[in-house]
Amino acid sequence: MRGTPGFLNDLQRQLEKTPLEILEAVNRVGGLEIRDLMDFLTSPKDYTVDLPYQVEDNVVLDNLKISIDAFWKGKDSLLKGETVHCIVVDDNTFESMPNSSVTLLEMQLMKVSWVKHVWLLVSPTNSGKASKLAADVGKNVTIIENYQSFCLTPDNRLHTPSGQPVLQSCGHGDLINSMIHSGLLEESIKNGIKHVIVCEGDNVLGCGHPVIVGQHILSQKPITVEVTKRKQGDQQGILCEHAGFNQVVEKFRLSSQTDPNDYDLISTGTIVFDTQLDFSNIKWKWHRTRSIHEGSIVSQYTRTLNDLTAHFQAQFIETPRYYCYMTLKDYRSSK
Repeated sequence: MRGTPGFLNDLQRQLEKTPLEILEAVNRVGGLEIRDLMDFLTSPKDYTVDLPYQVEDNVVLDNLKISIDAFWKGKDSLLKGETVHCIVVDDNTFESMPNSSVTLLEMQLMKVSWVKHVWLLVSPTNSGKASKLAADVGKNVTIIENYQSFCLTPDNRLHTPSGQPVLQSCGHGDLINSMIHSGLLEESIKNGIKHVIVCEGDNVLGCGHPVIVGQHILSQKPITVEVTKRKQGDQQGILCEHAGFNQVVEKFRLSSQTDPNDYDLISTGTIVFDTQLDFSNIKWKWHRTRSIHEGSIVSQYTRTLNDLTAHFQAQFIETPRYYCYMTLKDYRSSK
Protein backbone atom coordinates (compact mmCIF):
# COMPACT_ATOMS: atom_id res chain seq x y z
CA MET A 1 0.00 0.00 0.00
CA ARG A 2 1.37 3.36 -0.98
CA GLY A 3 2.24 5.59 1.96
CA THR A 4 1.66 9.29 2.43
CA PRO A 5 4.42 11.46 0.90
CA GLY A 6 6.78 12.70 3.59
CA PHE A 7 6.23 16.38 2.81
CA LEU A 8 2.44 16.26 2.93
CA ASN A 9 1.88 16.67 6.67
CA ASP A 10 4.34 19.57 6.86
CA LEU A 11 2.68 21.28 3.90
CA GLN A 12 -0.79 20.87 5.37
CA ARG A 13 0.36 22.37 8.66
CA GLN A 14 1.82 25.35 6.79
CA LEU A 15 -1.43 25.85 4.90
CA GLU A 16 -3.44 25.74 8.13
CA LYS A 17 -1.32 28.62 9.47
CA THR A 18 -1.61 30.68 6.29
CA PRO A 19 -3.75 33.84 6.61
CA LEU A 20 -7.21 33.63 5.05
CA GLU A 21 -6.57 36.52 2.64
CA ILE A 22 -3.63 34.64 1.11
CA LEU A 23 -5.66 31.45 0.76
CA GLU A 24 -8.47 33.41 -0.92
CA ALA A 25 -6.00 35.07 -3.29
CA VAL A 26 -4.76 31.65 -4.41
CA ASN A 27 -8.20 30.05 -4.64
CA ARG A 28 -9.64 32.37 -7.29
CA VAL A 29 -11.96 30.49 -9.63
CA GLY A 30 -10.10 29.62 -12.83
CA GLY A 31 -6.64 29.49 -11.28
CA LEU A 32 -4.60 26.76 -9.64
CA GLU A 33 -6.66 26.14 -6.54
CA ILE A 34 -4.98 24.58 -3.50
CA ARG A 35 -6.73 21.23 -3.95
CA ASP A 36 -5.38 21.04 -7.51
CA LEU A 37 -1.90 21.96 -6.33
CA MET A 38 -2.01 19.14 -3.78
CA ASP A 39 -3.05 16.72 -6.53
CA PHE A 40 -0.11 17.77 -8.70
CA LEU A 41 2.32 17.31 -5.81
CA THR A 42 1.06 13.86 -4.85
CA SER A 43 0.42 12.67 -8.44
CA PRO A 44 2.81 14.59 -10.72
CA LYS A 45 1.86 14.90 -14.39
CA ASP A 46 4.50 14.48 -17.08
CA TYR A 47 4.22 16.80 -20.10
CA THR A 48 7.63 15.89 -21.54
CA VAL A 49 7.87 16.07 -25.33
CA ASP A 50 10.30 13.61 -26.89
CA LEU A 51 11.71 14.14 -30.38
CA PRO A 52 8.83 16.09 -31.95
CA TYR A 53 8.76 16.33 -35.72
CA GLN A 54 10.00 19.24 -37.78
CA VAL A 55 7.18 21.24 -39.37
CA GLU A 56 6.75 21.16 -43.13
CA ASP A 57 8.12 24.16 -45.02
CA ASN A 58 4.69 25.17 -46.28
CA VAL A 59 3.37 25.53 -42.72
CA VAL A 60 5.07 28.88 -42.15
CA LEU A 61 4.14 32.13 -43.92
CA ASP A 62 6.88 34.63 -44.79
CA ASN A 63 5.98 37.99 -43.25
CA LEU A 64 7.87 39.85 -45.98
CA LYS A 65 5.66 38.25 -48.64
CA ILE A 66 2.33 39.07 -47.01
CA SER A 67 0.19 41.55 -48.95
CA ILE A 68 0.20 45.21 -47.89
CA ASP A 69 -3.56 44.78 -47.58
CA ALA A 70 -2.93 42.77 -44.41
CA PHE A 71 -1.07 45.71 -42.85
CA TRP A 72 -3.90 48.16 -43.50
CA LYS A 73 -6.52 45.64 -42.42
CA GLY A 74 -4.72 45.10 -39.12
CA LYS A 75 -4.11 48.78 -38.50
CA ASP A 76 -7.77 49.58 -39.16
CA SER A 77 -8.90 46.83 -36.77
CA LEU A 78 -6.62 48.09 -33.98
CA LEU A 79 -7.65 51.72 -34.56
CA LYS A 80 -11.37 50.97 -34.54
CA GLY A 81 -11.17 48.68 -31.53
CA GLU A 82 -12.13 45.40 -33.18
CA THR A 83 -8.77 44.07 -32.01
CA VAL A 84 -7.35 44.58 -28.52
CA HIS A 85 -3.62 44.85 -27.90
CA CYS A 86 -2.64 43.02 -24.70
CA ILE A 87 0.82 43.39 -23.14
CA VAL A 88 2.06 40.70 -20.75
CA VAL A 89 3.77 42.58 -17.93
CA ASP A 90 6.50 40.97 -15.82
CA ASP A 91 9.27 42.32 -13.60
CA ASN A 92 11.57 42.95 -16.57
CA THR A 93 8.97 45.26 -18.09
CA PHE A 94 9.48 47.74 -15.23
CA GLU A 95 13.21 48.07 -15.89
CA SER A 96 14.57 51.22 -17.50
CA MET A 97 15.81 51.35 -21.06
CA PRO A 98 19.59 51.91 -21.46
CA ASN A 99 20.65 55.50 -20.73
CA SER A 100 17.07 56.50 -20.07
CA SER A 101 14.59 56.96 -17.25
CA VAL A 102 11.85 55.51 -19.45
CA THR A 103 10.84 51.96 -18.51
CA LEU A 104 10.32 49.22 -21.06
CA LEU A 105 6.59 49.20 -20.26
CA GLU A 106 6.32 52.95 -20.92
CA MET A 107 8.10 52.49 -24.24
CA GLN A 108 5.78 49.65 -25.20
CA LEU A 109 2.75 51.75 -24.32
CA MET A 110 4.00 54.66 -26.39
CA LYS A 111 4.44 52.33 -29.36
CA VAL A 112 0.76 51.39 -29.19
CA SER A 113 -0.55 54.85 -28.26
CA TRP A 114 -2.62 54.84 -31.48
CA VAL A 115 -4.41 51.58 -30.59
CA LYS A 116 -7.94 52.06 -29.23
CA HIS A 117 -7.98 49.26 -26.65
CA VAL A 118 -4.90 48.22 -24.67
CA TRP A 119 -4.93 45.64 -21.91
CA LEU A 120 -2.18 44.82 -19.43
CA LEU A 121 -1.93 41.32 -17.94
CA VAL A 122 -0.07 41.92 -14.70
CA SER A 123 0.50 40.42 -11.27
CA PRO A 124 -1.84 41.78 -8.55
CA THR A 125 1.22 43.04 -6.67
CA ASN A 126 2.29 45.15 -9.66
CA SER A 127 -1.09 46.30 -10.99
CA GLY A 128 -0.89 49.67 -9.25
CA LYS A 129 2.61 50.33 -10.59
CA ALA A 130 1.52 49.39 -14.12
CA SER A 131 -1.53 51.66 -13.93
CA LYS A 132 0.62 54.59 -12.83
CA LEU A 133 3.10 54.12 -15.66
CA ALA A 134 0.25 53.97 -18.15
CA ALA A 135 -1.18 57.19 -16.73
CA ASP A 136 2.26 58.82 -16.92
CA VAL A 137 2.36 58.29 -20.69
CA GLY A 138 -1.27 59.29 -21.10
CA LYS A 139 -2.61 55.88 -22.17
CA ASN A 140 -5.89 54.48 -20.88
CA VAL A 141 -5.54 50.76 -20.24
CA THR A 142 -7.57 47.91 -18.80
CA ILE A 143 -5.77 45.97 -16.08
CA ILE A 144 -6.21 42.19 -16.06
CA GLU A 145 -4.75 40.52 -13.00
CA ASN A 146 -2.83 37.26 -13.14
CA TYR A 147 -3.75 34.38 -10.91
CA GLN A 148 -1.30 33.56 -8.14
CA SER A 149 0.02 30.40 -6.59
CA PHE A 150 2.54 29.45 -3.93
CA CYS A 151 6.29 29.36 -4.38
CA LEU A 152 7.53 26.00 -3.16
CA THR A 153 10.84 24.80 -1.84
CA PRO A 154 12.51 21.95 -3.76
CA ASP A 155 11.13 19.49 -1.17
CA ASN A 156 7.51 20.70 -1.62
CA ARG A 157 7.11 22.97 1.39
CA LEU A 158 5.84 26.53 1.14
CA HIS A 159 8.64 29.05 0.57
CA THR A 160 8.36 31.36 3.59
CA PRO A 161 11.53 33.48 3.85
CA SER A 162 9.84 36.11 6.04
CA GLY A 163 7.39 33.85 7.81
CA GLN A 164 4.63 34.21 5.21
CA PRO A 165 4.21 32.27 1.94
CA VAL A 166 5.49 33.93 -1.22
CA LEU A 167 3.05 34.08 -4.13
CA GLN A 168 3.98 34.15 -7.80
CA SER A 169 1.95 34.77 -10.94
CA CYS A 170 0.86 31.72 -12.89
CA GLY A 171 2.00 32.80 -16.37
CA HIS A 172 0.45 34.37 -19.46
CA GLY A 173 -1.84 31.35 -19.82
CA ASP A 174 -3.88 33.08 -17.10
CA LEU A 175 -5.22 35.55 -19.66
CA ILE A 176 -8.10 33.46 -20.97
CA ASN A 177 -9.55 32.46 -17.61
CA SER A 178 -9.00 35.95 -16.21
CA MET A 179 -11.03 37.35 -19.11
CA ILE A 180 -13.76 34.77 -18.64
CA HIS A 181 -14.19 34.90 -14.88
CA SER A 182 -13.93 38.69 -14.61
CA GLY A 183 -16.68 39.13 -17.20
CA LEU A 184 -14.29 40.99 -19.50
CA LEU A 185 -14.60 38.47 -22.33
CA GLU A 186 -18.40 38.64 -22.44
CA GLU A 187 -18.33 42.44 -22.22
CA SER A 188 -15.72 42.66 -24.98
CA ILE A 189 -17.75 40.52 -27.36
CA LYS A 190 -20.83 42.68 -26.72
CA ASN A 191 -18.74 45.77 -27.52
CA GLY A 192 -17.63 44.38 -30.88
CA ILE A 193 -14.15 43.19 -29.94
CA LYS A 194 -13.34 40.23 -32.19
CA HIS A 195 -9.63 39.57 -31.72
CA VAL A 196 -6.84 39.92 -29.15
CA ILE A 197 -3.14 40.25 -30.00
CA VAL A 198 -0.93 39.34 -27.05
CA CYS A 199 2.71 40.49 -26.87
CA GLU A 200 5.24 39.74 -24.17
CA GLY A 201 6.24 42.99 -22.53
CA ASP A 202 9.91 42.04 -22.10
CA ASN A 203 10.35 41.71 -25.86
CA VAL A 204 11.70 45.12 -26.85
CA LEU A 205 10.40 44.65 -30.41
CA GLY A 206 7.18 42.98 -29.39
CA CYS A 207 4.44 45.57 -29.69
CA GLY A 208 2.62 47.10 -32.61
CA HIS A 209 2.53 44.65 -35.55
CA PRO A 210 -0.61 45.40 -37.62
CA VAL A 211 0.41 42.98 -40.36
CA ILE A 212 0.14 40.03 -37.94
CA VAL A 213 -3.37 41.13 -36.97
CA GLY A 214 -4.37 41.75 -40.57
CA GLN A 215 -3.14 38.37 -41.79
CA HIS A 216 -4.96 36.71 -38.90
CA ILE A 217 -8.22 38.37 -39.95
CA LEU A 218 -7.81 37.66 -43.67
CA SER A 219 -6.88 34.00 -43.14
CA GLN A 220 -9.82 33.36 -40.79
CA LYS A 221 -7.70 31.00 -38.71
CA PRO A 222 -8.56 30.86 -34.99
CA ILE A 223 -4.94 31.32 -33.83
CA THR A 224 -1.96 33.14 -35.35
CA VAL A 225 1.55 32.94 -33.89
CA GLU A 226 4.59 34.97 -34.88
CA VAL A 227 7.83 32.98 -35.07
CA THR A 228 11.42 33.85 -35.89
CA LYS A 229 14.80 32.20 -36.33
CA ARG A 230 16.25 30.66 -33.20
CA LYS A 231 19.57 31.76 -31.72
CA GLN A 232 21.78 29.93 -29.24
CA GLY A 233 20.51 30.49 -25.69
CA ASP A 234 16.92 31.38 -26.59
CA GLN A 235 14.41 30.30 -23.96
CA GLN A 236 11.27 30.75 -26.06
CA GLY A 237 9.16 27.78 -27.15
CA ILE A 238 10.05 26.00 -30.38
CA LEU A 239 7.77 25.45 -33.37
CA CYS A 240 7.34 21.72 -34.04
CA GLU A 241 4.78 19.04 -34.83
CA HIS A 242 3.65 17.16 -31.75
CA ALA A 243 0.61 14.97 -31.09
CA GLY A 244 -0.70 15.68 -34.57
CA PHE A 245 -0.57 19.48 -34.23
CA ASN A 246 1.86 22.06 -35.50
CA GLN A 247 2.36 23.89 -32.23
CA VAL A 248 4.70 25.82 -29.96
CA VAL A 249 6.27 23.67 -27.24
CA GLU A 250 8.07 25.23 -24.29
CA LYS A 251 11.78 24.55 -24.19
CA PHE A 252 11.63 23.17 -20.65
CA ARG A 253 9.24 20.42 -21.81
CA LEU A 254 11.74 18.87 -24.22
CA SER A 255 13.22 15.54 -23.17
CA SER A 256 16.93 15.10 -22.56
CA GLN A 257 17.08 13.28 -25.89
CA THR A 258 15.68 16.29 -27.75
CA ASP A 259 18.06 19.04 -28.84
CA PRO A 260 16.28 22.40 -29.25
CA ASN A 261 19.05 23.37 -31.67
CA ASP A 262 17.52 20.93 -34.15
CA TYR A 263 14.51 23.23 -34.56
CA ASP A 264 14.83 26.41 -36.58
CA LEU A 265 11.99 28.58 -35.33
CA ILE A 266 10.89 29.92 -31.94
CA SER A 267 7.85 31.87 -30.85
CA THR A 268 8.36 35.61 -30.36
CA GLY A 269 5.65 35.60 -27.70
CA THR A 270 3.19 37.34 -30.04
CA ILE A 271 -0.08 35.49 -30.57
CA VAL A 272 -3.50 36.48 -31.92
CA PHE A 273 -6.75 34.72 -31.08
CA ASP A 274 -10.46 35.26 -31.69
CA THR A 275 -12.63 36.24 -28.74
CA GLN A 276 -15.52 33.95 -29.75
CA LEU A 277 -13.56 30.70 -29.65
CA ASP A 278 -14.86 27.96 -27.37
CA PHE A 279 -12.29 27.95 -24.57
CA SER A 280 -14.33 25.70 -22.29
CA ASN A 281 -12.72 22.43 -23.44
CA ILE A 282 -9.09 23.50 -23.07
CA LYS A 283 -7.25 21.44 -20.49
CA TRP A 284 -4.50 23.80 -19.42
CA LYS A 285 -1.17 22.17 -18.70
CA TRP A 286 0.32 23.25 -15.39
CA HIS A 287 4.11 23.07 -15.63
CA ARG A 288 6.40 22.91 -12.64
CA THR A 289 9.22 25.39 -13.26
CA ARG A 290 12.17 26.63 -11.24
CA SER A 291 13.36 30.16 -10.55
CA ILE A 292 15.38 32.14 -8.03
CA HIS A 293 13.64 34.17 -5.35
CA GLU A 294 15.95 36.34 -3.23
CA GLY A 295 18.79 33.87 -3.64
CA SER A 296 16.76 30.72 -3.02
CA ILE A 297 15.74 28.10 -5.56
CA VAL A 298 11.95 27.87 -5.69
CA SER A 299 9.43 25.92 -7.75
CA GLN A 300 6.09 27.12 -9.01
CA TYR A 301 3.35 26.00 -11.37
CA THR A 302 2.65 28.03 -14.49
CA ARG A 303 0.63 27.75 -17.69
CA THR A 304 1.18 29.37 -21.06
CA LEU A 305 -0.85 30.56 -24.02
CA ASN A 306 1.03 28.04 -26.14
CA ASP A 307 -1.71 25.58 -25.17
CA LEU A 308 -3.92 27.42 -27.67
CA THR A 309 -1.72 26.07 -30.48
CA ALA A 310 -2.24 22.54 -29.18
CA HIS A 311 -6.02 22.93 -29.16
CA PHE A 312 -6.94 25.11 -32.15
CA GLN A 313 -5.67 25.20 -35.71
CA ALA A 314 -2.93 27.83 -35.86
CA GLN A 315 -1.07 29.63 -38.60
CA PHE A 316 2.55 30.67 -38.11
CA ILE A 317 4.13 33.79 -39.56
CA GLU A 318 7.91 34.05 -39.72
CA THR A 319 9.24 37.57 -39.22
CA PRO A 320 12.94 38.51 -39.51
CA ARG A 321 14.37 38.62 -36.01
CA TYR A 322 15.60 42.21 -36.26
CA TYR A 323 11.96 43.30 -36.74
CA CYS A 324 10.28 41.29 -34.03
CA TYR A 325 12.35 39.80 -31.21
CA MET A 326 15.00 41.14 -28.84
CA THR A 327 15.26 40.69 -25.10
CA LEU A 328 16.14 43.64 -22.91
CA LYS A 329 19.46 41.95 -22.10
CA ASP A 330 20.30 41.70 -25.82
CA TYR A 331 19.21 45.28 -26.35
CA ARG A 332 21.52 46.53 -23.61
CA SER A 333 24.49 44.60 -24.94
CA SER A 334 23.95 46.12 -28.38
CA LYS A 335 24.28 49.66 -27.02
